[in-house]
Amino acid sequence: MPLTDKKKESNKRSDRKNSHRFSLITTKEKGIKIEHYICRTGKSKNNFFMEAIKEKIERDTGKSFDEFLKEKSESENLHNCNSL
Repeated sequence: MPLTDKKKESNKRSDRKNSHRFSLITTKEKGIKIEHYICRTGKSKNNFFMEAIKEKIERDTGKSFDEFLKEKSESENLHNCNSL
C-alpha cells in the first residue's frame, strides 16, 4: 500500500529531526568501483559505510562502537572539528 502524502511529510519531518547525513566525494572511477563492490556484498550503501565506520572506530579506539557513542567528551567537542 502506497504512503499517503501526510505520512510522507511526517516521515520527512522525523528524518530531519532524528537523522544526520554525511556526504562523500570521490572520483567517478573510484565511485563506480566502490558501488559495484557494495552491490556484490548485498548490502545497502548506508549499511556498508556504517559498518566500515564502526569497524574503523573500534580499531582506532580499542572500544566497542557502543562504548564510543556513550563517551560524552567526544560529542561535546564536535564543534572543534575543522571539517564541520
